[in-house]
Amino acid sequence: MSQKSILYMAEIRISGDEESESHYNSCCIDLCGSGNDWVLMGLSAPFDCKVVKILRDNNSVYFESLEPVLIPSKTSARYMSFRCAHMNDREYNLLNMRESVSNPRIFKQGEMCYYEGTKSNVTPHIQIEFGEGKYIQGENPWKSAGKDDYITINTTNGKIWIENASYLHDKVTLGISDNNEIDNNRLFIYAVAGTSISANQYINQNMYVVPTANCTMHLTSANCILRDKPGGTSIANIPQGSTVKIIEFLPYTLSGTNYRYSRTVAYVQNVSIVGYMQYDPEAYAPRGTASILSVKVTVASRIRTEPNRAAQTVRIATIGEIEDIAEFINVTAGNHNDGWIKLRSGNYMQYDTDCMYPFGLTTF
Repeated sequence: MSQKSILYMAEIRISGDEESESHYNSCCIDLCGSGNDWVLMGLSAPFDCKVVKILRDNNSVYFESLEPVLIPSKTSARYMSFRCAHMNDREYNLLNMRESVSNPRIFKQGEMCYYEGTKSNVTPHIQIEFGEGKYIQGENPWKSAGKDDYITINTTNGKIWIENASYLHDKVTLGISDNNEIDNNRLFIYAVAGTSISANQYINQNMYVVPTANCTMHLTSANCILRDKPGGTSIANIPQGSTVKIIEFLPYTLSGTNYRYSRTVAYVQNVSIVGYMQYDPEAYAPRGTASILSVKVTVASRIRTEPNRAAQTVRIATIGEIEDIAEFINVTAGNHNDGWIKLRSGNYMQYDTDCMYPFGLTTF
């Protein structure tokens, strides 16, 4: 059965449409999230796709579906492509972007594939455009129409508006843009509920997706403050001994510390609250498996055949390498050397945010 093309960001505001000069004669839309300075909202892959083209001047990445997919405006499945721009170099590197005929970067549906950013000196957003069909290799994506230069996607069946190219996930919150000149009346169709909603209507519902993977964090040695954003206002106190469900490990750190952030679902006085918490193996121990998670190595680390410091070394993971996590195991708060993760390769490496940190979103 064919996948549906499903657009998912936790929160979406349309901050630029076809009236923007840089979008002239294209189907480009600008998407931005909550708009705070700490969190760059991420876009999940709308379908299984591969990277087919990269332009580094504004980190434009062109994606193409691995198989034909279903879209709202057509009755049969077809290949689809899309392009995103303006992600920062840091997130570009974290996602291990590459174009290769023999070994392209693959993203599964629901996996974080792009972050809003400020590349090319813009306010944080993702410029996105869909195209029906496969990407046309060798085409120059820059066009000129006697106005300003603009960029558009070249595919076998042409560009297509976002609301015609992808269903909207039923957990997405659509918000009104701050720019009164933007047309927010685009009509999206929900992938699950099947109802239609226009982007100028604010949807009052839980905007976060409960992860399908069994990935949790156990607060073993201290209480934790749950915040509305990384470094933001306290919204709840999670007592020591609690277990919270991880939605996403964020690739962010507070200046001068080794703490990272995760987005979590916590139960405080039997009420489910979504917020952000700092984490470190010295205080909090992650547990369980997660379907789409990776770890970036920040200090050269040994990869071993068993979760044991005396086990055989398979190789050395060097700074900047990204490894796929299969499972957190034996992570004991208070002892850096007791933290281990199992990799999808079947090997093991010690886990410590001083030496590496996880990032990524569990699939929807």
